[in-house]
Amino acid sequence: MKIVKIGVNFISKAMLPKFYGNFVRGALGWKLGEIFCKQNSVICEKGAECDFVADCVYSSCFKTMFAGDNSSGSVPPPFSIEPMSDNFFTVTLFGSACARCGEYMSALSEINKLGNIEIEVIEVSEIYRRDWNYGTTRGITDIELEFITPTHITIDGKLAEELPFPLFIDNLLSRISHILDIYGEEPFFLEYGIVTRKPYINTKNNLKIVSVKQQGFVKSGVVGKVYFHGELDKYMPYIDLGTQIHVGKLAASGFGVYNLKIF
Repeated sequence: MKIVKIGVNFISKAMLPKFYGNFVRGALGWKLGEIFCKQNSVICEKGAECDFVADCVYSSCFKTMFAGDNSSGSVPPPFSIEPMSDNFFTVTLFGSACARCGEYMSALSEINKLGNIEIEVIEVSEIYRRDWNYGTTRGITDIELEFITPTHITIDGKLAEELPFPLFIDNLLSRISHILDIYGEEPFFLEYGIVTRKPYINTKNNLKIVSVKQQGFVKSGVVGKVYFHGELDKYMPYIDLGTQIHVGKLAASGFGVYNLKIF
């Protein structure tokens, strides 16, 4: 699956909340509609009834409720937002959205609804992961995941305060399979051992719950570190891919960003 990463820098000093991914998402969607909607509507109201929905960057690559095959549930947006620091963030595109990179860049370059902060697109890089399904790692037994933005994973309808390995990997594999079913070039499959070996990976959690409250947007998640120990080789390509597409709900709003450290 092809992945394109767009780096965006704040030119003026940013006065934004710590977890500002949802602000970026809202401003990006507004600009995509303002610039590219052929109905001259900033906020999409017609959806599937619009004559231009099939080729609309907003409907196909941002508000994806009318895109793809909805038979398996909601369609995940083919992008994620990663707040890197107070003055730099990235927008990662995957699947069909990579072909709309120019439109994303145009919209990002013209965002002016982040507290009147001026921004600029400073880099675009392409990442090709053609062998991630199989991986080449050997002998990895200890890793650390640092969740740097709130990660929203639920269990029995409630926010998970800890992330034991089976819960983490099930949610990550669910996100990967859902994305590849819609945007991937090849069918997604798992080796039997990946499913059966999950309980044998030990977990040590050092997490805390944080809440994000921004103009009617209220969501909680966990941040901090999780340590996994065990035979991790078969899982590493998926965990590595997760550093690009993130894990849990609201990845398009900057949630579920984690760094990977191998010991």
